[in-house]
Order: sequence, then C-alpha cells, then structure tokens
Amino acid sequence: NTADEIRKMAGRIGIATDALQELRYAFGLAGVEEETLNKGLLQFSKAIGEARAGTGTMITILKKSNQALLAQLIAAKDNTQALNLFMDALAGTKNQADKMALSSAALGRAGKLMTTAFENGIDAFKRTREEAHALGLVIEERLLRDAEEMNDKLSTVSKILKTQFTAAVIENAEAITTLAQGIIDYLGAIRAFTSMVGEEDSNLSAFE
Repeated sequence: NTADEIRKMAGRIGIATDALQELRYAFGLAGVEEETLNKGLLQFSKAIGEARAGTGTMITILKKSNQALLAQLIAAKDNTQALNLFMDALAGTKNQADKMALSSAALGRAGKLMTTAFENGIDAFKRTREEAHALGLVIEERLLRDAEEMNDKLSTVSKILKTQFTAAVIENAEAITTLAQGIIDYLGAIRAFTSMVGEEDSNLSAFE
C-alpha cells in the first residue's frame, strides 16, 4: 500500500510526509532511485541524532568546516527543518571535496548520487519540490493517516479470517479427511470403469 508506506517511511526518517513525497519527486527527476533516497534520508536521520548527542562523523566534519551550520542543525525544531538547512548548505558548498565529504557523512553512500540533484542550484531544486504539489503528486497527511488506519484494519480482518478458517479446518479435520478419501475413491472407480470400457471396445473390435 503506497499511502501506508509513505507514512511509515516518513515516520522512520522523522520528516513530514509531504516533504518525503516532494523529495522523491525532485530526486527522482535527478536520477536518484527511491530506494537510494530512502537509505540516504535514514542515514541523515541517524547522523542528526548522533550530532545532537555530540558524536558521529558529521559533527566532526562540521566542527572543522562549518560550526554555524552544525549549531543550526542541532537547534532545528525537527528533522524536516534540519534536512532543509543541510541541503541549502550542501548545494552552496563550492569545494567539491568538501561537498563529497559532507554528503557522505550525512547521507552515507547515497550522498554522492543525491548531490547531483543540486547541479542547477538549490532554488531550482526547491521549485521542483513545489512542482510536485502542482502536479498532484503529494497526498495530504490527513488522507495518508486514514489510509494507514484502513490498511491496519484490513490487516486485522485478514488475520481474523485466517485464524477462524484454520480453526474450522482443525475442528472438521475428520470429516474433511473422509470427504477427501471419498473423492479419491470415486475418481479411482471412474478410472477403473473407463479402463474396463476401453478393454471391452478393444475386444469387440478384434472379434469383428
């Protein structure tokens, strides 16, 4: 279920559902596959958590290269804001070596691919994110929440039906076994009868 998956993945990353959908569209146009993006964003969530705890590779790099950005990321109200701040800074990093080091520390192996989305500048990237709304590619949080609830209920109903069916089979196992054996015997009798008729036809043909 796409709607259910969006909400669950956004929750794992710690960003808003509309932000995740915008990013999937914008990065997708830049050639970044959804699975790669998910891995990069999950790594970013981990890196931010480590930075807030005072550990990790990203905090080590930023302490040396951009303490102001580090302070902003730690002070961000949530991961959505932190991610937006980080992407602004990453896109604005002129030195390619610094850009690769920072993207790798924050986004893992996906970082190298994800930086290609900023080749036309951060403003162009933001316009592409906004375009996702205009094209109707962003499902509202309210609808996603309803879809997740419906999916959970359907899953529960499915489990109940499966359990009840299993219980019914167990309770009627003897009758089902008897019925199955009866069908097997019946089919066997039909095969025997067919074989016998075939032999009689052969005998008549020989007599003629």
